[in-house]
Amino acid sequence: MALVTLCSYRDPIDAELAKTRLDHAGIPAVLLDQFLPSIQWLYSFAIGGVKLKVDETDIDAAIAALAEDRTADLDDISERRSSSTDRDACPRCGSDNFRTSRVRRTSAALSLFTSLPLVVWRRRWVCASCGHSWPRTPVAAPPPSEETRRAEELVHEKRSYPMLPALVATLLGLAVLCYVQYRIKNPS
Repeated sequence: MALVTLCSYRDPIDAELAKTRLDHAGIPAVLLDQFLPSIQWLYSFAIGGVKLKVDETDIDAAIAALAEDRTADLDDISERRSSSTDRDACPRCGSDNFRTSRVRRTSAALSLFTSLPLVVWRRRWVCASCGHSWPRTPVAAPPPSEETRRAEELVHEKRSYPMLPALVATLLGLAVLCYVQYRIKNPS
């Protein structure tokens, strides 16, 4: 199996989306050099971008899968505002024309202008029809599946730090020795 570079992307997100399209089409793909541009995106040019590699036998199918136009699928998605709240309408008038409150943005601008830390923690929705405001309630994330939990347990090592007490004792001993040396040099 010889891997061939199909495309090179400046942004890791674009490369990941292309890889997802190929995975959906049943074509195995590999991303190389995707982590460095995530940390410092200017390095993407230096390393030649994030490379999407496929097997040389799947190159024609991969090109066809990436060239496929899927914009018609977007027509099925509703144009209605998607909100991160569990309420889809104003509790007072029932209108679905609401937006986030500008209090946080205004306080941030005042904070920059006055050099004083003005922090507003409240997040609210404001109805554009009647002006009513109500608190935003975040939607709780669903609990992870058993398969996800097991995979995370495999990835994350459980570490104990047996050297930590010894390190603390060593540092404490050094501090005592430094103090004794100081007292010897300066007896008064």
